[in-house]
Amino acid sequence: EPLAPLRGGFLCRSGHPLLAQPRIAFAQLRQYPVAAMPLSDELAHSLVAELGPDAHPSRMVTINSEDVSGLLDVVEATDAIFFGIFASARDRIAAGRMQEIHVEPHVERVGQYALVSLARRSESPAMEMFRQFARERFRE
Repeated sequence: EPLAPLRGGFLCRSGHPLLAQPRIAFAQLRQYPVAAMPLSDELAHSLVAELGPDAHPSRMVTINSEDVSGLLDVVEATDAIFFGIFASARDRIAAGRMQEIHVEPHVERVGQYALVSLARRSESPAMEMFRQFARERFRE
């Protein structure tokens, strides 16, 4: 079951020094720690093709965790940069506490997601609740 595509990219806290720059080059962004969840090989390849070898997650990401909320807490309280899906910071962005960073060259990133079930397998009764939750939360 396909879910709505989600935009992603770089986020920082409001008031971050990079936001005072008229244009932000990737080299400027690399002066700050980058926080992200583990990234796919496909995304790593895309980042390197668009921004150069220093954009490979093994070089770019300095704070790696599956705890998105924890990563966003760190970014909101420091000069670290978040790389990920904007919907994960929806409330913080709406409250004006976090902002998108357009790194030059700017590439619009969109993640494609889906809920997948195994054929000839019964689903847990809680799965329908999870599907409803995902349909409501996985959108811009």
